[in-house]
This record gives sequence, structure tokens and C-alpha cells, in this order.
Amino acid sequence: MAKSYPNPLVFQRADPCIYRHTDGYYYFTASVPAYGVPCHV
Repeated sequence: MAKSYPNPLVFQRADPCIYRHTDGYYYFTASVPAYGVPCHV
């Protein structure tokens, strides 16, 4: 069962990924959803 956290690290990001590099640091990356922007096809 997944845990729910009341204080997320980053708001409104899609496809989050946290990566632990060989240098010992953790890196966070995610895409930014385009809320309210019309989609042109």
C-alpha cells in the first residue's frame, strides 16, 4: 500500500523521477504540465 504524504516536494509535476547518482546525491526531474494552455494539433 502506497503512503500518502501531506507535504510533497514539488507541486504540479508529471512523470516524476528521483535518481541516486554514483556521486551520492539524489536528482529530481519531472515534466511540467501545461495547465490552461490550448493544445494545437
